[in-house]
Amino acid sequence: MADESRPTFMVDVSGHPQKVIIHGRANFLNCSPLRTFFRKMFDHGEREFLLDFSDCTGMDSTFLGILAGAALEVQRASPKGELQLSGLDDRNLELVKNLGLQRIVTILSKSVAVDELDAKGLVGEIQTEEQKKEMLIGAHEDLVKVDDSNLNKFEDLLTFLRNED
Repeated sequence: MADESRPTFMVDVSGHPQKVIIHGRANFLNCSPLRTFFRKMFDHGEREFLLDFSDCTGMDSTFLGILAGAALEVQRASPKGELQLSGLDDRNLELVKNLGLQRIVTILSKSVAVDELDAKGLVGEIQTEEQKKEMLIGAHEDLVKVDDSNLNKFEDLLTFLRNED
């Protein structure tokens, strides 16, 4: 079981690739700091990321959409970057493949232990309701960009969010 006192996302930016360790469940309630981290790293020219899922107990579509957006960004970069996923258990691998992310990320068959000595926790962010809505819509739109069949899975959610006042 994951340590609840530990941040969900720990990052180590001391080398290349940039490393992210996921602890516990990654979901819409806690993935905003990861989205911000990716944006900051892109702004600083970083295009190589290694995510360690060895201690990840689950993930939802919003978190997977954040990964999709990051993967699409590194694919568009020149030179092209890479988003690597390590330590996926069978269930998390199934979730990744169910949404087509294996097409745009590199799934490492062996777990690559990420050293936590230099890792720092990403702290939660205070978001307005509009920012939360934007994050949810953007994450799910990115999943649709990865695989058109995801529209069938998220069309009702996207319609609801876009029409919500």
